[in-house]
Amino acid sequence: MSVSRPDRGRAARADPARPRHLLLALGAFCAVLVLTHTAMLAAAQWDAATIVLWESTLALFFASGLIALWRQPHNPFGALLLLAGLAQWCAGLQTVPVAGLAAIGSLTKTLPLAVTVHVILAFPTGRVAPGLARFTVVLAYVTSTVLEVPSMVLAGSSSLRLVQTEPTAVLDAAVLGQRLTGLTCLGLAMSVLAIRLVRMKRTGQTQLGPFVLYAFACLVGLTVTLIARLIGALAGTGLLERTGPVQTLLVAALPVVFLFGVLTGSFG
Repeated sequence: MSVSRPDRGRAARADPARPRHLLLALGAFCAVLVLTHTAMLAAAQWDAATIVLWESTLALFFASGLIALWRQPHNPFGALLLLAGLAQWCAGLQTVPVAGLAAIGSLTKTLPLAVTVHVILAFPTGRVAPGLARFTVVLAYVTSTVLEVPSMVLAGSSSLRLVQTEPTAVLDAAVLGQRLTGLTCLGLAMSVLAIRLVRMKRTGQTQLGPFVLYAFACLVGLTVTLIARLIGALAGTGLLERTGPVQTLLVAALPVVFLFGVLTGSFG
């Protein structure tokens, strides 16, 4: 008995060091991802302002995820924020002048939309409730993966295209179907948040209400941008140039807002 107690004490004191070492390694890895991504986007001739905005969003997701894992290691929400940052990193590779990396970008170019919906509906526990919320997240991932296949294999700008001549009519129909399904996902996600807010007790509305409302605003921004893409494609307008930056800024601040919510007791 006298031997086992010190052993347990040493093990208990050693355990906290393990996640810190892991977080340090993850932090170094994320820093390398951001730096290499910046260099690749510069090589792809992105303009400086777009690179700064994209990399800032990437860094905020990574930093928020690491801090959330450090402060609440048993809450999977931090890992989900890291996943969102990784999806953002992959999606930015589609214009990189390296065939393999460009292929990764083509495969994941709409994945950030699905992960954003996942992050929003998983706040603050890191888990998506069964029912409509879980169905919405699954539909979002199907939209960003399965429904992305026609664009990957038919679009002339894709590094994975399988045809020499782009079948415009087929591709336009596939893209329209994907965007309409994406709008359905966003509408369902907003419905989930509205129901959640209505069903909350007064204490929950005080603690979580502002964060749920911000998430709702992000979904509205994504919806407006997607509608602008549809209108722009049909009418040739410049709506996307005016609405895109607003949506990007809303999503860029999302991990910071949610991190604040998790760390100020909203998780409880």
